[in-house]
Amino acid sequence: VTVRIPVKVKVVLDVVPDAHHVRDGEVVDEAVDVECRLEVLLHAGARCIVQAVDELDHYHSRESLDILLRTVRNDPSDAVKREAVDSISHIELSAAEDAMIEIAKIGPSPSVRRDAIDELNDISSPKVINCLVSIINKKDEVYKIRLEALEALTDVEDVGVLDELIRIAGTHTDPRIRQ
Repeated sequence: VTVRIPVKVKVVLDVVPDAHHVRDGEVVDEAVDVECRLEVLLHAGARCIVQAVDELDHYHSRESLDILLRTVRNDPSDAVKREAVDSISHIELSAAEDAMIEIAKIGPSPSVRRDAIDELNDISSPKVINCLVSIINKKDEVYKIRLEALEALTDVEDVGVLDELIRIAGTHTDPRIRQ
């Protein structure tokens, strides 16, 4: 299969991402360049979008996070959304943690939510623990989502997690979760 990429997309893909660039005679910084490159790639197809989204985790900026969040909320492809979740998990901003918690709770699809929950197990914070426990205890939550949250909670390295796991094992209404 041959994919025809428009010339402007080829030029954008060939740009070195870590350097300052000249566009229309003006020097632009890398965060602006990332946003422009992604906007161009949005017209190039899902495969290019996944590649662009994957690259955004190298930029620890609010602009990159905003692009990734728009992708999670608006892209029609679950594969692209899931790649965006992975990239968000690598951004070292407190807003990225909040975004992952939001996606885990109310993401656009079960697979995207499960990916967000899985990524949260690497973060040891009270907000993450509370998020995972609330998902586990949500009465109308899908079993697979609850199970993913439980597995993620067992991987969180925090002293308070053991108390939560003991409480869940002793009092949860779903016997499958108590096991």
